[in-house]
This record gives sequence, C-alpha cells and structure tokens, in this order.
Amino acid sequence: MDQAVHDLPVSLTSPCIRGRSWTSRACPATGQKDLAELPGGQRVTDNLNLRSFDRDNEGRPRRWLDRRGMAARARRLIASYGVRAPSAEAPIGVLSGGNVQRCVLARELEGDVRLLIVANPCFGLDVKAVAEVRARIMAARNDGAAVLLISEDLDEILELSDRIVVMHAGRIVHEAPAAGADAQTIGAHMLGAH
Repeated sequence: MDQAVHDLPVSLTSPCIRGRSWTSRACPATGQKDLAELPGGQRVTDNLNLRSFDRDNEGRPRRWLDRRGMAARARRLIASYGVRAPSAEAPIGVLSGGNVQRCVLARELEGDVRLLIVANPCFGLDVKAVAEVRARIMAARNDGAAVLLISEDLDEILELSDRIVVMHAGRIVHEAPAAGADAQTIGAHMLGAH
C-alpha cells in the first residue's frame, strides 16, 4: 500500500521516502542510522521526558540534561496519570501494557498539545485502562487539541469520534458525522463492501 504525504511518495510496506530506504541499520557510506533505536532498558524517567529533556521549565533550549528536573517531572507525571511502576528508574519494558500507555499519554499530553495522532490506543488493554485512555483523549479534544484517531475498533471509533472517515485499500470510501452514524454501514465500508 502506498500513499503520498506532501507530494512525497511513501511506501507503507517497506519504509522508503524519495527512493531512500529507512532502516535501523547504519548506512554503509556514512555510518549514520536512518531511524533512532531506543534501548530496550530505557528508564521510565527517560521515556516520560522524551519530549522535554532538551528544554527548561520555560520551554527554552538547554545544553545540559537536568536529571533532577527530569526525575521531578517523571514523579509528577507518574502520580498524575496513575502509572504503576516499581520506580521511576525501572526499565519501561517491565510495565504492563496499560501502564506503558499511561506513560505514553502522560508524555504526549503534557503541555500545549495542538494535534494528537493516536493509532489503536486501547488495543490489548484491560477495561479500566481503556476507560482511562479514552477519557484522556477526550480531555485533550475538549481542551482544543485536534485528534486524529486511527483504529479498527468500531466501538472505539463511535465513542471517540466527531467525524468518521473510512479508508479501504488506500482510498477514502465513506465519511459521516459520528452522531447518528450507523455501525453496520461503517463496518461494511471497513470490510470493503462499498
């Protein structure tokens, strides 16, 4: 499946842009990597600060890491989002799926959010975590963020969306306001019956 993003051909089956393959391997010519790899043992504190580690409290660029500030921010977000972790220094990989989702939401929703793109945000989560994630997404929307929800879960789409656009085989095949949307019609379009 291929699409064009800002007139740049992008292949979704093999990451490639402008004819250049994106991989996590180093380029033989330059030795540089196309995509950054996060270490599997990345700490919860580091993950929660991925968007802000290079900024001070006023949003100005900083040259040196403020480990104390990062730890304080992580503790605040852990408490605010109800993340259950052995400690802020624990590897992110030891957290349950719901707690990893809480970390991602805490990190991405902290501060001024104008656009939130979420793909299958509740996949594999327990009922409580689903309710929490959906409530956070709706709160961001209600605070003025534009939310693009990409999901295969029809119930999730109907609950969280203001407008529904169905794509099938790389094309938009149906569009409708969410209020009063017919689940059977949307489901049929999702399956290609249009």
